Amino acid sequence: MKKFGFVLVFCCLSITEAYSATEFLFSGKYFSLSVNEKTSSIAVKNVHSENLFSLLKYVAEYMKDGNQNDTTHLKFMDFKIVSSNQTPLAGHVVLKYSSRAADIFLTCDLRTESPELIFSVLTKYKKQVNVLREALLFDFDVPVTDVYRKNRMIHDSDFQDEYWLDKEGVKFGTGTRSAFMYHDPKISSLQLNTSSKELIVNLDFFRDHHFLHFPHIEGKFNVKQDLSCSSYKAGDTRENSFSFFAGIDIPAMPRLMLNPDGFLSAYIFTEHADWTDIRSHRAVYFGSEDITDASKATGGFVKNKIPVTKSVFYANPDHVLNSQSTHQNIFTTPIASIKETDGFSEFLQQLNKLGYDICLHTPDQLTSERPLLEEAISYMKKNFNTVSWIDHGYNNGAKNNREAFVCDGLNKDSPSYAKDIWEKYGTSYFWNTYHEDYSPDDSLLLFNSSQIIPYIGFGDCIPTPNYWQHPTRTGNFYSWCTKDLLEMPDVSLWNYLFSPDRLNDFAFNRSVKFNHCYPSGGVVDKGFWKINEQKKIVVEPEFEKVLERFAAYRDSGLINLSTVRDMMNYWIDCEKIRFDYDPDGKIKITNQNDHDVKGLSLAVKANVVSIDGKTPSQKKDGSDLIFWFDLKAGESAMLQIKK
Repeated sequence: MKKFGFVLVFCCLSITEAYSATEFLFSGKYFSLSVNEKTSSIAVKNVHSENLFSLLKYVAEYMKDGNQNDTTHLKFMDFKIVSSNQTPLAGHVVLKYSSRAADIFLTCDLRTESPELIFSVLTKYKKQVNVLREALLFDFDVPVTDVYRKNRMIHDSDFQDEYWLDKEGVKFGTGTRSAFMYHDPKISSLQLNTSSKELIVNLDFFRDHHFLHFPHIEGKFNVKQDLSCSSYKAGDTRENSFSFFAGIDIPAMPRLMLNPDGFLSAYIFTEHADWTDIRSHRAVYFGSEDITDASKATGGFVKNKIPVTKSVFYANPDHVLNSQSTHQNIFTTPIASIKETDGFSEFLQQLNKLGYDICLHTPDQLTSERPLLEEAISYMKKNFNTVSWIDHGYNNGAKNNREAFVCDGLNKDSPSYAKDIWEKYGTSYFWNTYHEDYSPDDSLLLFNSSQIIPYIGFGDCIPTPNYWQHPTRTGNFYSWCTKDLLEMPDVSLWNYLFSPDRLNDFAFNRSVKFNHCYPSGGVVDKGFWKINEQKKIVVEPEFEKVLERFAAYRDSGLINLSTVRDMMNYWIDCEKIRFDYDPDGKIKITNQNDHDVKGLSLAVKANVVSIDGKTPSQKKDGSDLIFWFDLKAGESAMLQIKK
């Protein structure tokens, strides 16, 4: 099987030179740190002087002239000690690596009474450079014992050769000869080679933050640029930080689940607004085109209490008709929009009150003028508190929605610049089209028509982030991605593709999926609605059965039927959850957000846990105990575990 990610950096890093001079030495209660400038190495040992990890190296890979096949590799760099100081209570040392592209300042902070070793990295760029990867590589002298996987499950035996761990973690060794790291949100990702006991801490890795761009080229079609690599210029900086805990062991590692309230997995419907009529909207949400009141829904999303991230058009200034579609649209009416379609605003307000995530599919069918863009985004913020955005119509022509995220929305020199307006009104969560337009590796690893793409059974080595921020291309905006298009011309396949076996596989592998669908679209043979004998548009019965099945999985606590807004809010909240590990086995969990986190959910391989001496809500999933509780802003809770 093809390997992903490690082939670039593991080829010539076997270093056996002994330490000849200790330039900096700090000894604490749980471990010691030595820094050797002559050999450019860092070594961490436990209190018995047994090696834990050492030989830290800096790895860089730069792209030349926009060609990912033409790269420069830096696999070994010496460092100099810039400064250091020690007191009886703490130690601090700053190291400097230098290349033609950047100066890298690595700071190590320690406290005598603490098992935590904190690394901070400041990268200062000296020239223009396109970064494919910049990383720190650690070699461990003790074997891998626990792998905290990207899906929040654990491997403690039968390890895979390689892992991409997102920002989760890993444990090496046992007892006092152990070291672990877990939940470091201020890095790009972690990658692990288990047999060689090598851990890559990616500071910036292009496969963690894919991005594509459709430049304005009149007369061209589907010409796109891969801008996944970060582009830094002279004077730019980047900061990263992460921690190891060394010389202690804990009963079991509590791992943040991807979902609140004990849910194992998440499925999010994201609707694109193309070519719709209000009748088809009412059919798939309320059950029939004749139903106008959500409380009287007989089927569809509302009847089954399934929220949707629903994109809409705000206006139709070009008077586009559904009959202009090339997809055999049955409607001849103008495309549905908030401003021009009678009853559409009231329909959306009903959904909004039920917790649906209402957002723009860009303001209109074609490229929007800036005044309309601000009018639309302002309206959405005021009426729906919109934070999400789904691109529409992106391509290379002047009419191809140049304000889109993947077109000129981020280009301050374009008349379609939208970034300042998004920022003004708090639009933050953007559909990222990369995996559908490029399909990197995903299409190679499909299995049994599973909803999990790429299928988890092929291993964890492929980078598959659920969301990300690009370090240089997209400001502070977040991306979330879809992997495929959901439609069902043969309605008999609804039951096949969403069978109990496949949904069980999805749920118990703790999967997350944002789907891409057009349930209200005006093409009758896409499987979401039908025309009945009375010539009325109603929800397709086979689709209705799938919605009912999803609702049952939700009610069983297996699949969280969520929205982009709610899912992203939870994940970003989890970034500010901190863990502190006491040698006595207690773990302090702190909410560093300025607001409460509801239903904070964790998994641990144990039978009994308590939070501040009380038993939290909980359930078993295999060898894991899943538990959840609320944590107030700025407050801490003490977790105790009994295996």
